[in-house]
Amino acid sequence: MYTINVKNNYCGSITYDGTNYPSNSSFSTGAIGGFKIMDVQGIGPFTIIDLGETKLEGYPSLKETWGVLFRFQTVEIYARYEGGGAFDFVFDQYGDVEVTPTNGNAIPIKLPGMTIGTATPL
Repeated sequence: MYTINVKNNYCGSITYDGTNYPSNSSFSTGAIGGFKIMDVQGIGPFTIIDLGETKLEGYPSLKETWGVLFRFQTVEIYARYEGGGAFDFVFDQYGDVEVTPTNGNAIPIKLPGMTIGTATPL
């Protein structure tokens, strides 16, 4: 489980777990896991996917036991942590976000998003 601490300096609100946080506010998620969404007004969803012990192939630099994937717009951050992970999110006045691991490690990655598979005859 991990915690996300959010500072909203954006001109719009951020909705998380049914609660709307207006501009110039802060909140903490408390210990979370599983799949979560933060909705940034006028920009869209910020997806949080708990990876558990699953590690993403091709990123051996992160060695911690537990993982989480943050996806916002077309950017992904792969993070891993031990025990209770903690991440600070600071949204600026334009809705851009800086993610800082305070208990864990994180790297920017690029997932394919969508690929074309090879059709198999029936």
